[in-house]
This record gives sequence, structure tokens and C-alpha cells, in this order.
Amino acid sequence: MKPRRSYEQLIETNPLLRFVLPLATGIMLGEFAYAELEGRCGMLVLAVLAALVVCAVLLWQRKAGSFFVLLFSVILSLGIVALGMALLVCERESLRCEWSEEEGNYRAVVMEKPRETGGVEVRRIVVLVSQGRYRGRKIRLSLQGGSGPVCAGDELFFRARPEEPHNAGNPHEFDYAGWLRRQGIVGTAFCRDGRWRNRGPSERMPFRLRLLRFRDRQAEKYSRYMNGRALAVISALTLGDKSRMDGATRELFSRAGVSHVLALSGLHLGILFALFRFFVLSRCHRRVLLLLLNGIGLTALWAYALLVGLPLSLVRAVLMFTVMQAAACLRRDTSSINNLALAALLLLFISPQSLFDVGFQLSFLSVFSILVLLPQLPVPRVVVRNRFLRPFHDLVAVSLCAWLGTAPLVAYYFHVLSFYFIPANLVAVPLAYGLFLLAVLFFACPFLQVVTGPVMGILLCWAENIFAWVASIPGAVLECRPSGWDTLVAYLFLISLIAFWLIRRVRWIYVAAGVLLCGGGWSLFCQATVRNSERLVFYRLSSVTAIHYIPPSGRSALWVSCDSARALKALSSIRRTFWTAEKIVMPRLIERRKQSRFRRNGADFLTCGKWSVAILSGSYEQTVSERPQTVDYLYLSSSYRGSLSSALCCYVPQTVVLDASLPKERCEALKCQAEVLSVPVYDMRFSGALLVRK
Repeated sequence: MKPRRSYEQLIETNPLLRFVLPLATGIMLGEFAYAELEGRCGMLVLAVLAALVVCAVLLWQRKAGSFFVLLFSVILSLGIVALGMALLVCERESLRCEWSEEEGNYRAVVMEKPRETGGVEVRRIVVLVSQGRYRGRKIRLSLQGGSGPVCAGDELFFRARPEEPHNAGNPHEFDYAGWLRRQGIVGTAFCRDGRWRNRGPSERMPFRLRLLRFRDRQAEKYSRYMNGRALAVISALTLGDKSRMDGATRELFSRAGVSHVLALSGLHLGILFALFRFFVLSRCHRRVLLLLLNGIGLTALWAYALLVGLPLSLVRAVLMFTVMQAAACLRRDTSSINNLALAALLLLFISPQSLFDVGFQLSFLSVFSILVLLPQLPVPRVVVRNRFLRPFHDLVAVSLCAWLGTAPLVAYYFHVLSFYFIPANLVAVPLAYGLFLLAVLFFACPFLQVVTGPVMGILLCWAENIFAWVASIPGAVLECRPSGWDTLVAYLFLISLIAFWLIRRVRWIYVAAGVLLCGGGWSLFCQATVRNSERLVFYRLSSVTAIHYIPPSGRSALWVSCDSARALKALSSIRRTFWTAEKIVMPRLIERRKQSRFRRNGADFLTCGKWSVAILSGSYEQTVSERPQTVDYLYLSSSYRGSLSSALCCYVPQTVVLDASLPKERCEALKCQAEVLSVPVYDMRFSGALLVRK
């Protein structure tokens, strides 16, 4: 059994960790402080060069002593932090794009297979502009209507007005703009039916798109023998095609604790390379030929990664496999944390924003926890005596280590925590091996498709029933919505417990108890403070005005500018996120009426606890008012046609709130009027939803 290692020994045996941690810290600082660092990439590069010069001088002097060693380490770490910030700022500045305010004609190439959405037929795709001023820019395009399929590599002509991606800013909202930016997408546009045309396959199609078209053709072969959920799962599992995946399938795999099977990662590459090793490498004994076959195998793995679209989790796995095979050829350690750190460094240098990708975080955390914890797990004697139990023991141990490393992050991002993941993985992982073997036979031996296709469908049907049974067991899934602070506290608590288990020092128990008491206590205090406060929320919705008053106790009230059915449909995402997280029950709906007791001075007047709100809409006509009424917020809705000065004759607001649906020119005119009249303005178009509390 390997000796237990301390934190210092872990760093000494894996020196690349010294570079990964400060680089990741610099990238995070660059993301959070981007507004202040924007346009200062040169200054950050100079800071990196200065740190390198100082480090070179210290190395040239070669003075002994702990002070110089500490000084060298601190300066080097600060230089790497500055490098991370510079990489992040430079990448984000390269993605900046000033789109035209008017509609334009564009020519672009489709980068992915579209996904169908419910309701009106809208196909959402990513296109790469291939001509004109914005050549090389990616746009998230929503196509309405149209006939015939749209495939990767097709050439589109369309007329639209792209704009920079932005979030609505509603509470607990998903960072959609950041997610698009990390994909390299710098614009979003909606194209109505009749304003776009598909010209078929592009003549200058990049090689990667040719591979994606080839992948789509291979996925269509599955449809001859499978359909529905089985077709969606096998396409995602073997070819990375998730265009057929629906929310119910994702939720089933997530609640069963086997969602990692759907995300191509080291598990899938391990299966492919294990098959290659068993059928090819194990039968070769000459070193030169073995090196050649290893190169062929790694080339095939990179080709497979290109074929499925280069997801980050798979790129990490391919990089690690490449480093491991190179180390094996050089007779070095093939499964060290150093290899994982090298893969992380390469990915972060190429794409710094990938640090914030969920797949990147889960992939590296799961592998890191496996490499750290798995060697320390004791092997029961019954497993040592019975070799046939070893695969089951290893599968359980690996699943447990990966779950410990990723559980807080999974709860933070997906709001579920599966506790019966071990029995589910005992089915999912062998099933993945079997399906990959059958998929290889399916494509390598077309004459066997009549047999392998239905067999894969039967296996997936059985697995679906097993996963559904596991997810239905009482206590199988814990639904939770931890905050970022809660997730950090959970990781600090886990690290303290693991440190005690590895080092066996009582002080780590005290550290774990202190983290749990201080972090958990502060979290409970913050939650109690928020829930006991009085809140007023101006939601940012499309063509609907919604103002939500949330009292410290009792039922909340929601004023909407339309009927209840339309309002609830517009609020569907907010109900799933904000209301669920804050445990807000269905509020009392107040619909706007032309003749209502809420109207005053020609406007809708609301008294929300300590706040007063006046809502102007339509062609507001100034009424005679001897004494203008003082309000906290004057809300100008999207249909408001009057001027700000006429509204201020009847109302004296502390803040004027501009609806996000107001035209940009209209917003600029109203803000100019407010500046002249010295009235504070909150523009929801650029600042997002407004949440105030007392």
C-alpha cells in the first residue's frame, strides 16, 4: 500500500500544479474584473514580463536561504496570475463585435445540426459568417419556418439584425450570454420565414464540418433500427450527437446519477482504447512496431474527437491519453496528477474561458479526485481472494471517488444529488462497454447491422427501465439549490475531511468543524436575512410588464400588463429558477385594467409595502394636477408614447425605470431628457431586471 502523502508532497511530486492553480486564479480574477481590465491587455503583458525578469535575476544570483526561495515563488506565482488575466482579457477582446443597427444581408455556413423547439417551428443553429465585414464571426441564429432539412455545412443567405448576446438579468438566471461567449458566439439574431434561404452544401466547407456531416449521416443509420429515446441515447453515447435529446431523457439520467454517460469523456475514450489495446497492442511485442501502433491509435482518438465536435471533456481525455502513452513509451509514470495538470495548462492556454465551462470543471475534478483518493482506498480481503470481484470493486471505488469530487458542483449547477449512483453505474458502465463494442461492429461490419442494431435497442430499453427504477426509489434524489458560497463551503469541508483521512492529524477535524460552523452559519444567516427582507422586483420579459412585490411574510403580489395565461407563460423560466430557489408560492396575480382602482392620474398606481410605483403606458395625456404625486419608481412601459417632462408634471419619482422593450432610439431620447431634468434613470435594456430590498 502506498504511503500517505501530505499536501507538500503532492505539490513536489506534481510540480505542474504550481502553475495550474495561479493560472486558474488569474483567469477567474480577469473574468470578475474584466470591466476594469478591458483595454489593458498590454499592461498585463508588461507585468508578466517584469515578473519573468525578476525571477531570472533571482535565479542568476543563486542565493541560498528560505527568504529568496519564498520571494521567487511569490513573484513567479504573481506573474502566472497576471498571465492568466492577460489571456482572459485578450480572448474576450478578440470576441468583441460592433454590430450594425440596421438589418443586413449575410452569407454564412451552418456549424451544427439544428434542434427543433416546441410551439412555432424555430430551428436554432450556429452559423459562421463567410463573407463581408463580419467574416469569421459566429452567430446564434433562430430560423422560423422554412421547408427541408438544414445540415452542418449548408450555406445560408439571410437578412437579419444581429446583436450582442445579453442576459435578461432576472434573479437566479442562467448566464446565457456567458455560455455563448465561451462557445465563441458573438451575436444572436432572429430570422423570420421568407427572409432566409438554404443553398445546400457549401463549396468551401471546412474539414471539421465535413466530419460533422459524416457523423450526421452515420447517426441516421441508427434510425433504421431504433427510434425515440433509444436513438437519442445511442447517438449521444457513441457519436456525440445530442440534437435528438429531450429534457425528460436528460432528467432521467441525471436523477439516476449516470448523466456522465451521455457526455463524451475519458470513459468513452477508455473503452475505445481498451478495445484497441486488446485486439491490436496486446498482440505486438516489437518495440518499434508498438510505438508505431501507439501513434496510429492516438491519431484515431484525435480523429474521433474531431468527428464528435471536440467537446472540452473529450479534449481533456485525449490530451491525457496522449501524455500517458508518451510517458509509457518513455517508461515514466502514466497516471500521475502531473499529466492532468499538463492537460489543464494546454487547454487554458488555448481557451482561457473554458475554465468556466461546466464540462471542463466536472471532468477535471472527477479525474483529480480519482487520482488522489483511489490509491488510498483499502481493498477488502474478499476482493483480493476472488479476482472476479476486482472489476466490480474498481468500478464502485472509481464511482465513489468521482462522486465525492463532483457532488457539490453537480448540486450547484443541476440542483439534484443522486445517492444511488453506485447501482446505476454498475449497469451504466458495463452497458457503455457493450454498446461501444456493438457500435464498432455496427459500422465496421454493415452486414451485421440487422443483428447489432436491434440488440443495442433492447439493451437501451432494459437500461432505461433500470434507471427509472433507481430514480424512483424513495430518497434516491435530493433536490437542492446551493449558492456559490454553499458550494465553496462544501468543498472546504470535504478537503478538510480528506486531509484528515490521508494525514491522520486531529487538527484537520477542527478545521472541518470550523468550516462547517462558520460557513454554514453565515449561509443560514444570509438566507434568513434575504427571506425576512421586503423585496420589489421589476422583471425583464419580452412584451410583458411584470412587477413582483415579495413581503417578509405572507403571500406575494404580482402585477402584470396582460392576462394571467400569457403572463405565466412568459414567467415560466423565472418560476423554475427564482421562485423555486426562494420557495415563493404562486403570487396573487393583478391584471391591468383600463378602469381600475389602481389607476391614478392616468397611470397604474401600485402601493407595494414601503414603495410606490406609477406605471405609464400608451399615449399618456397630461392631467391637471395641483400637486404632483411623489413616487419611488416611475415605470415607462414599452407602449408609452409621451415625453418624460409631461409625466413629471404629475409624478415626482426617485427613479425612472425604462422598459427593456422600448426601442433603443426611444430609450436614448428619454435618458437625455432625464439628464436635463436631473432625474435618475434605470435602463432595463442594458442593466437587466431591477431588484430592490429593504
